[in-house]
Amino acid sequence: TLRPDGVIVLAETIARQTQRLYGLIDPKHISPKLYKKWVKAEEAIYHDSTNPMVNWDAKDIALLFEKHHLHPQFQIDSIQTELQITVSLLDRWFTPNPDRPSYIDQISHHLSESELETIRDVFYRFLKNQSVNWAGTIGFYQATHS
Repeated sequence: TLRPDGVIVLAETIARQTQRLYGLIDPKHISPKLYKKWVKAEEAIYHDSTNPMVNWDAKDIALLFEKHHLHPQFQIDSIQTELQITVSLLDRWFTPNPDRPSYIDQISHHLSESELETIRDVFYRFLKNQSVNWAGTIGFYQATHS
């Protein structure tokens, strides 16, 4: 319970509004048909109503505060950071993981094995050991009693 004079302050990355991996690849490196299919597959990750990692948006946190009779104020900021695409990062994205589904696990529901292999190969060929601009969104919240 929040004391009457208490304040909750929260900064939260909004996963639904994060960088898409397909956005890091020049579309000319993949056939237009596969690129379109890949975009659809990745966007499906962020619209999966059963995945609590991504099934909410910035306003949902504010609504949660309101549900608990708190008055939220929030600001959403877009950020850009530099990310080094290491072999270990690529391996994490493109290696199946039974404990916590990897990127390849999540898009594999929509793409064939050969399509997945093409996407993987393009990442290793064009992004391995490269720095990229990574776009994200952070919600800054402050909640008090009304």
